[in-house]
Parts: sequence; structure tokens; C-alpha cells
Amino acid sequence: MIVAMVLSLEASFYLYPIFGILLFIYVYKAIGQFHFPFLITLISGITAEIFFLIDFNRYIYIVSIAMVFCFLSMLYALREVMRFRVENFPKHLYLEVLLGVFSVTTFIGYLAYEILPEIVHLTVFLISFAGLLVFITLLYAIPLFNKHPSNLLLTFVATAVLVESAFAFIYTYILDIHFFLLVTLFCAGIAKVMFAMFLTRLENTKKIDKEYI
Repeated sequence: MIVAMVLSLEASFYLYPIFGILLFIYVYKAIGQFHFPFLITLISGITAEIFFLIDFNRYIYIVSIAMVFCFLSMLYALREVMRFRVENFPKHLYLEVLLGVFSVTTFIGYLAYEILPEIVHLTVFLISFAGLLVFITLLYAIPLFNKHPSNLLLTFVATAVLVESAFAFIYTYILDIHFFLLVTLFCAGIAKVMFAMFLTRLENTKKIDKEYI
């Protein structure tokens, strides 16, 4: 994905689909079945990223709708581990969780404060932004209430999506520096790879011990 940006915008139209196909084949081979929600995740995510590269302000409706579909399909794929059992919450992490929530909320709030005046289509942006917050919150929460051995991967996914979104907004509305765009694309790729790895481990774990689900 970084290569796509370095080469040219046109190259991304070929490299993005190739990246998605290879990632889908990896999941298919690993779990031995067609994972439809992950396919929707790849199609919608890559669609959003391509139109973001072309012109985010011009195609904000397409990008926002595609990202909402991406978030929904990812959450659907995680439905089996989205069981928030209070007894599983590590009580010794209360302070760390509160500090983390405060830090992330403060950062997102400041970023939103800086960019909101620059956004033309504010309503659609706020809807997709709310979806982003809910998605990231759920991905950070799942490892705290679920004991699947590969939960750390979801934390990586949430962090990658958070950094990707932050740098995308900074690049679009605050600092038009190439570095921010490269970080955005890199994190987008990392998020998809980590999510694919978690899905394969989730399916394989289910075959061994359903107690983890």
C-alpha cells in the first residue's frame, strides 16, 4: 500500500485490489472456508481508501458510507467474541483503562475541534465519525471482557485504525505533508493484516476449545 502511494495514484488502483485478494486468499486457506464478512470488509475498506486518495472532500459520501460498511462487517465477524462478561474484566487494570479512555477521548476531541470548521458535509462526517468511535471503543473493550488468547491483535487493529484516522484527518485538514499520508496508508494495511490474523486464529481456536469464545 505504501508502494502504491510512492509510485503513483494510478498504481494504487491495481495494487490495492491485489493486496485485498492476497489477504482474502490467506484467510480462506487458513480457515478452509469462504469468509463473506471479511470480503465485505476488504471491499468497503479499499473502496474508502481509494476515494480518499482521489479527493476526500469531493467523495466524502462514498468514503463515509464505505467506512461504515467496513466497520459493520468487521463487528459482525467479531460477533462471537462480543460478549462482555463483567467477571472476565481484569480489576487490576481499572486505572490503566481510565487513563487510556481519558487520553484517547482528549486527543479525538481536540482533533475534532480543529477540523470541524473545515468540513463542508458536516452531517455525514459526524455519522461516520460516531461510527468510528463506537468501532474503536468496542475493539478496545473486547480484550478486557473476553479471554481469547489472540485478543491482543484486536488492540493492534483498534490502535492502527485510530492512528490511520487521525493522520488522515491531519493530512486532509491541517498539514498537507506526504509523511502523514504514508502513515495513514501504512496503518490501514496493518489493520487489515492484523484483523485477518485474528479471524484465522478465532476460527482455529473454535475448533480446539469453544470456552475461549
